[in-house]
Amino acid sequence: MQWRARFTGVLLTVTLLGLPALAARPVPITEGSEPAVSPDGEHFAFVRWSSGQADIYVARLDGSDVRRVTKDPAQDSQPAWSPDGRFIVFSSRRSGGRDLYVLDVSGQTPPRRLTDLPGQELEPDWSPDGKLIVFTVVDKRKMSLGIVPAAGGAVELYDPVRRAEESDACWLPSGARLAVVLDSDGRGELGVLRIDQENGLAEVELEMPFSAELEPACNPVDGRIAFTSNDDATPGLFDEDEKRALKHFRKIPKPEIAPDQPRYIHLVGKGLFSTSRQTKKPYSWEHPAWTPDGRSLLAVRLGRMKGARFAPEEQPVIYLLRGIYRPEKTGSDKERK
Repeated sequence: MQWRARFTGVLLTVTLLGLPALAARPVPITEGSEPAVSPDGEHFAFVRWSSGQADIYVARLDGSDVRRVTKDPAQDSQPAWSPDGRFIVFSSRRSGGRDLYVLDVSGQTPPRRLTDLPGQELEPDWSPDGKLIVFTVVDKRKMSLGIVPAAGGAVELYDPVRRAEESDACWLPSGARLAVVLDSDGRGELGVLRIDQENGLAEVELEMPFSAELEPACNPVDGRIAFTSNDDATPGLFDEDEKRALKHFRKIPKPEIAPDQPRYIHLVGKGLFSTSRQTKKPYSWEHPAWTPDGRSLLAVRLGRMKGARFAPEEQPVIYLLRGIYRPEKTGSDKERK
């Protein structure tokens, strides 16, 4: 079955709502990238390169007790934990292409191959109930979304019938919606899809076409979304019923995704979509990942701007951004879940 999409509206941000700023200075944890925090908040998985080989490691949240959990000559990357903390799904080249595998964290069984599609399977994320895994499918330069049972089985594809391609999805807490990047002409736009599994529909409910937005990370408590963007502004909120304002702001040029410019971590507020920038100039960040209490993020610092020149780190470093804000209780943000 293929997922169909129906576009129902656009929600644009234009005024600042005063979301909380970063509460503490980022704390360096360890060298690595692509962090994913375990459901109990005690550990995190991440990727580290050594001698040209990428493997997945697990460490305690303070960076201690590091252990390597994959040891294949192929590249293993993009880990995501199962809700019960027993398994990690990851993307690997060990089969020649890019497929998804499921790893038993205890190490008692070898990794189990989950997907085998013609293209590449990337950026997996486990549904809150543990039954499904969403991921990005790259096939002949086209990006779309796939959903596969965590236990194995047929992949259901979301067919990008709109102008945009879909990638980089994360599940909102109820499991009925996904935050996703809608990519068009080199620009990333953060959107929300409502998933109707019974009828095979994926409906675009919200879209924020304001800046180059990538790497959404869904807060497990209240569904707010952290993401990275080249845009250093702090757009805020507007009412979708104000059609004249919407028509005006649609004319604002959207910046393209720029790899040689710093990327900042932003936080999307609930309800009518308000955002605030959470990281300061001149540093560049990627791969935000929430802690299970919804209060802090792990993220990777890539480098900093020195005048007009970007200076990368010798090695990417994972930082803890503690105390982003105090999340609302589950259920207070029903329109986003």
